[in-house]
Amino acid sequence: HPTYFGAEAYWQVHSRLFMGGEIGYANDDSSAVIRVDGTLRRADTEITYVPVEFNLINITPCGKNLQTRFGIGVSYNYVHIESDPPPGGIMLKSSDDSDEWLLGGQLFADISYYINNFFFGIDVKLQITKDWDDEDYTNGRIGGHLGWRF
Repeated sequence: HPTYFGAEAYWQVHSRLFMGGEIGYANDDSSAVIRVDGTLRRADTEITYVPVEFNLINITPCGKNLQTRFGIGVSYNYVHIESDPPPGGIMLKSSDDSDEWLLGGQLFADISYYINNFFFGIDVKLQITKDWDDEDYTNGRIGGHLGWRF
């Protein structure tokens, strides 16, 4: 599973309601042995995923140093795939390189512990995207986070 990196910025629009955005980056390289035209062949695939999100979140303090966040948003998601051989093993060419921007939306929640401006915690996200070439890039993420609040 790839490591996901992200940055976010939010502005307060009401007492506990914030509006803003996030951008992320994940890259995954994988290999497998597949059968192509009756012959076993190594298949290498690299997928790059870059979600650009616009979100509305509710931030609730839970004591002095703890807070929860629940949110919903829309996204525009860049997917780039390089594979050798192409998906499905079709040997019209030796490799395939394609990309697409997909519309999507997401639901997410996290809990964070703050020590002055430093924070860490756990988060979950479900990101739903439109299909591309009959492939579904809807994804779920569970992870840890750490950061610095400006």
